[in-house]
Amino acid sequence: PVISYDNETRLQTQLAANIADADALRYVGILDDASQAEVTFTDAEGAEHTATIEALVGEEMYTAQFAFLERQAVPAAEQPSAIYEHAGYGDALWIGYYSCAEDPEHPMADFVQEVEQAIADGSYTKVCVDLRYNGGGNSAVLEPLIDSLAALREEKGFDLYALIGESTFSSAVMNAAQLKTRAGAILVGRPTGGSANHYGELQSFELEHLPLTVYYSTKYFEMLPGYPAGSLEPDIKVERTLADYIAGTDCEMEAVLGE
Repeated sequence: PVISYDNETRLQTQLAANIADADALRYVGILDDASQAEVTFTDAEGAEHTATIEALVGEEMYTAQFAFLERQAVPAAEQPSAIYEHAGYGDALWIGYYSCAEDPEHPMADFVQEVEQAIADGSYTKVCVDLRYNGGGNSAVLEPLIDSLAALREEKGFDLYALIGESTFSSAVMNAAQLKTRAGAILVGRPTGGSANHYGELQSFELEHLPLTVYYSTKYFEMLPGYPAGSLEPDIKVERTLADYIAGTDCEMEAVLGE
């Protein structure tokens, strides 16, 4: 009744997002009083610490000063400068794809030619398409690149990878499946936030007596016929620790480079 999800990955991310919602915690019986919570933490040395935390209400949520864990570095993949981009990482060509959309100032047709030229000019043994931070859009936008990479992989013999994770949704999941089935890509990372086969094509209507909008799906997309319900699973699963996060280690790219 509190969290909407259609796979285990989405449940875990939604739990993380709602774990600090005092009203939700009281509703499900974890808290007796929504005004405060007694929380026990375990530090890096394994010692436990308990603190009572007061809930924020009303305007406090917008004016409170929050402390954030400071990172030593942030991976380049988490700092996009465009909808799609590419860069060399040793013997690997990395292709970042952050939204399933056409950049009006940088058409996909031009980008495909740039990638083809980079592969022709370089001595890459690996090509990696990064879909980890792509929430979806129009799956057709990437198809020219998928077809090009499929042909070039046959011609050049490089290994093709697609990076996926809990922030990969909708058409980006479809593109990951297409890279795997049509271009022979190896999926690396963690299970996708969106399901491999899922409902979509949203429509909506307004409730007559309440100021609410109801959204509903009108189409079922079966991208991988016969694939089990739930996330698209990686062929190579890569876990990330808190230490990796703080250090700014790109664990998925490290896994690809180490293959």
